[in-house]
Amino acid sequence: MKKYLLATTKVGVSAALLAFLFYQASQNESFRVLRDQPKQWPLLAVGAVLTFAAVCVTIFRWWLLVRALETPFHWRDALRLGFLGYLFNFFTLGVMGGDLVRMVFIARHCSAKRAEAAATVVIDRMFGIFGLVVVVSLAYLMVDVQAMASSSEEQLAAVRVMGRTSMILSACGGAAVCVFLLPGFTTSPLWETLARIPKIGGFIERTVSAVRLYRRKAHLLVIALLLSVGVHTLMACGVYFIAQGLSGNAPGLNAHLLVVPLAMLAGALPVPGGLGAFETALNLLYQAVLPEGASKSLGFVVALGFRMVTILVAMIGLGYYLADRGGVKNLLREAEEDQQTSSD
Repeated sequence: MKKYLLATTKVGVSAALLAFLFYQASQNESFRVLRDQPKQWPLLAVGAVLTFAAVCVTIFRWWLLVRALETPFHWRDALRLGFLGYLFNFFTLGVMGGDLVRMVFIARHCSAKRAEAAATVVIDRMFGIFGLVVVVSLAYLMVDVQAMASSSEEQLAAVRVMGRTSMILSACGGAAVCVFLLPGFTTSPLWETLARIPKIGGFIERTVSAVRLYRRKAHLLVIALLLSVGVHTLMACGVYFIAQGLSGNAPGLNAHLLVVPLAMLAGALPVPGGLGAFETALNLLYQAVLPEGASKSLGFVVALGFRMVTILVAMIGLGYYLADRGGVKNLLREAEEDQQTSSD
């Protein structure tokens, strides 16, 4: 009962956020003008291709992390599991997310190193978030915040705070990676003590075990970080082209490199696919970077356009699901049982 109550709450929060944004936008005449004006379909297509490429690069990054464990893992299997995980980030049953589904799938696939293989999903997610703040930091250095003429002083101050916070987080993340790579850090007896902590001990033990393997392949972590930066750059460019396809009076590319990754962080909230959270965040952040004369509803419209593109990409995962429905259902059942066991 608790599982279904939590799932219902997550869906309800997403629906409420989207309903509020739709109502707010419908009160603005510029929203209807923006909705009905001709679209630049070639630009929208470029945005869709860049988004698809970003998802593929994300899967490739995870594939590299798994292959570093010196276990057989074919690229076609990475695509299948990656797109299934992406699908379940949008359409989750119970309280599962795409990451948990991938953990169970890869642990079954790499039976000789189940714990380390499952930990690659967590490490991959960490690099994804690290890449987000790095892209925001670089964009903040590139964007002339003071030149945002349509922004109020409060909005400019908020952008500065977010940019500087991202720079601090980037520095802290880089320092943390360096510390983890120190020879004696992962062999400390402290980790054995932490591994005995109820509920989270197993997660700590798996992650540290995987990090020990990666310490001998530091170059791979550098590649993973560069791929993460590339992923979020592609995503921001995808949103930029979608914005240009929907309206000729959209913020520039540098502005998108700043606000889109921040909205992606909000999209990582524990609601199905970040539905509602990403749209709300991008709509608010757009207010700080809108050109003069641009529709105040543009951020919401662009977020909806990007959401439709990501759902189309997720349909690839639906194809994999339909091709092996029975096997996927069995693994989903196993994932739910594992989660139930860890929460008891």
